[in-house]
Amino acid sequence: MHDIQDDSKWDFIRSSMASVPSKTYNSEPYGEKTKVIASWSAVAVLNGDESALSKIIDYEINLQAAWFLYDCMIDNLKHENLSAVELQNYKSIYTGVNLEVDNIISANMSTCDINFMNLIKDTSGIELIKQKLDLLLNNKIALENAKSAEKQKVYGIITEILLVIFTLVSIYEPILNVINRKISHNDIIVLIVMGIALAISSFFIIRKEKS
Repeated sequence: MHDIQDDSKWDFIRSSMASVPSKTYNSEPYGEKTKVIASWSAVAVLNGDESALSKIIDYEINLQAAWFLYDCMIDNLKHENLSAVELQNYKSIYTGVNLEVDNIISANMSTCDINFMNLIKDTSGIELIKQKLDLLLNNKIALENAKSAEKQKVYGIITEILLVIFTLVSIYEPILNVINRKISHNDIIVLIVMGIALAISSFFIIRKEKS
């Protein structure tokens, strides 16, 4: 089958398929005279009419285009440092192409069409490469989400520190008055309000960390 592009080998391939059963390819009848032969390396149509040949070529092109796209995406995921947005874009492309490939086969098709499509799909290896891409893509997205969560945690700590500094600056004068024993009625009110605000803030911060 790997010599199928060499038309000088066609008679040999045809006679071999007709007389010698092989485990390296699968076959499926298409109508009364036509037979579809599919392996990992090639797809052949024996004694096919033009309509059958056209359908088979179209499906094979679509399937191999999807396979090639998945292979390129896997290579990029392995060797490129993609951002979270780029990974989500990959996920969207993968989902769209995957749905298109899976939805080609429909209930409106003839049994012959469904059988030859399933035959070509089974020998193409597309399910295996889809699994590899799906696992790799989900793993990369999970890692990026973990990194993003870690950054958000650091930003949260910085924000809380800044809020504490701002609070200390705000109550600097009342505290200074207390130290110098020059506390006024307004200072007492400010200190009480700030104490309540600090207690409420601490409660929510602790609750957030535990959740």
